[in-house]
Amino acid sequence: MQTHVDGKASRRTAGRRGARVLWGLALALSSALPRGAHAAGDLWTNQGPPAAVITALAADPLAMGRAFAGTAGYGVYKSVDHGMSWMPANAGLEHTYIDAIAVDAMHPDTVYAATASNGVFMSMDGGGHWHAMNDGLQRLHALHLAVDGAADTLYVATSDGVFRSVAGGAWAPTGLVIRRETASMPDLSFNAWIGCLAVDPMTAVVYACFFTFTDDPGPSWQLLKSMDAGATWDGVELPTSGGPVAVAIDASSSVYVVAYDASELTTTVLRSADGMSWAPVGGAMPGCEAGCLVDDITAVGPAGTAYVATDHGVYMTSALAPSWTALGTGLEAIGVTAVAADPADPAIVYAATSEGVYRLQHSTPCNGDCNGDGAVGIADLVTMVDIALGRMPMQACTAADPGGDGSIGVSDVIGAVRHAMVGCTAM
Repeated sequence: MQTHVDGKASRRTAGRRGARVLWGLALALSSALPRGAHAAGDLWTNQGPPAAVITALAADPLAMGRAFAGTAGYGVYKSVDHGMSWMPANAGLEHTYIDAIAVDAMHPDTVYAATASNGVFMSMDGGGHWHAMNDGLQRLHALHLAVDGAADTLYVATSDGVFRSVAGGAWAPTGLVIRRETASMPDLSFNAWIGCLAVDPMTAVVYACFFTFTDDPGPSWQLLKSMDAGATWDGVELPTSGGPVAVAIDASSSVYVVAYDASELTTTVLRSADGMSWAPVGGAMPGCEAGCLVDDITAVGPAGTAYVATDHGVYMTSALAPSWTALGTGLEAIGVTAVAADPADPAIVYAATSEGVYRLQHSTPCNGDCNGDGAVGIADLVTMVDIALGRMPMQACTAADPGGDGSIGVSDVIGAVRHAMVGCTAM
């Protein structure tokens, strides 16, 4: 005999079954949860290099624990223990003022350094030895680097514009070239500048922050992007009056742009999932309001985690904690010019300062910690269940949705249960 099952009744039965699973996971913990556990305060510590002004940072995306720091006058320093110690890495490096460092994610032993007056240097042994790669560059003032490892392509922004090198070959100009010759200054004219450079490793789209002094109509400070390896560039319309000063791209190809409004002295961080539609990220940065400068941004992971370097320290936002929060203590009086996070362990963050590299291993937002007390308890789990059953809105516990998909499922509750059993900092 064939039995007909009403669709609505079936869904109600499945819903009740799911509810029992979720409630069972929550209530079974009532006698086993840690009580009153709180994460310890996060303190930045100065790990070196000694007496060095740090100008650039890069963390190796594959080799766990390896990071590089560029300095103003001391060349490149390297760490192999998550920034706990640093050693010089300057063999073959002909200039010691470093503007930028980049690591090839597809070939992590390949590292590049941009110098202030000697162009670009390349190392194929993780910073052990360097050699110049300047064939095709006219002026050797290298400012920014971006690596597309999948296409074996390196981009550099110089005082002449953006250039491209394929497979370590000669540099070729892209469509973004700065014409600097004038009658009074035949070799140098500061009528244009490139303030940032980044490439999306998934889509190969290249972004550049472009500023120009001109009497021509149109924007003088804009974000440009190229979808054909730099051959042509198009302006990107941003929903802000500020101009772009920094750009970063995370593992999900979301693009982050820092825009600074010089007339209002305000900074806005924007994010786009498609490079076309943009929305503000995180809101205001407490303690870093009007007049506070954001010099750098980095984004890690697919879940919307971003860090910014400011003259009031480092701030962080993520899917679990969508508002900007000051990351740790100890940098409030020290300007931070660059920030990098360890891709293998995003809880480890590096800050570039005039006093060396500061390092922080911070307490990451904890899945299930609805009230932000550093622990997951019964009340948190009950709130998650209520959200999953539609009894409460997601806003009641944004920390319950680590994937950022707008819903809570059994896997999210299981993750929270694990945090409840072993603690947030042990995961």
